[in-house]
Amino acid sequence: MMWHEFASFVTWHIILTSTITITLALPVIILILPTILPSSIRLKFSEIPLGLTKRRNPKKHAIRNLENNKSLKSYVESLTSRSAKTTIGKQVAKTLKTHQVVVTTSKPNHMGYQHLQVLYQHEKDAYGCGVKSVLSSIMRFTVAKCMTGNVDNYYIPEKGKLQLVAWTQTIIKGDTLRAMVRVLF
Repeated sequence: MMWHEFASFVTWHIILTSTITITLALPVIILILPTILPSSIRLKFSEIPLGLTKRRNPKKHAIRNLENNKSLKSYVESLTSRSAKTTIGKQVAKTLKTHQVVVTTSKPNHMGYQHLQVLYQHEKDAYGCGVKSVLSSIMRFTVAKCMTGNVDNYYIPEKGKLQLVAWTQTIIKGDTLRAMVRVLF
């Protein structure tokens, strides 16, 4: 065997071994690492999406000033758009009741495969089928699982079982609230 053939063999062996190792380790990292993170690291990690870290170009989000509203009712009454008032004041409750939506709350480290499925569908709708939507889903799922806060799970009955159709993750730190929504359809 010539030297360059041996070097090529060793290179491909290293690449193949590394790829297999990363592929096998990735599910372990995604599922186990977030469950063992201390709350101090989760809080620090959560500051990024809250916009509480120094960034050169901060991301723009929908920001609402709610200082003058002491309750949801006063907030809804302060809305000028009739459509927004109807949606928040009546339609949300009506839709939840009509579709028999079951809402549960859990911690991010209890998120599982159904949450990843909802997130993948959300990303697939944005990017189409492909590697980008898969990788984006895995990354966003891992980030969400590592953060602090609460996850509200929205289930509908389907074929005798509860099917997760959406989830939201709410993080509050000081006077900053961040809500992230992921919907299956």
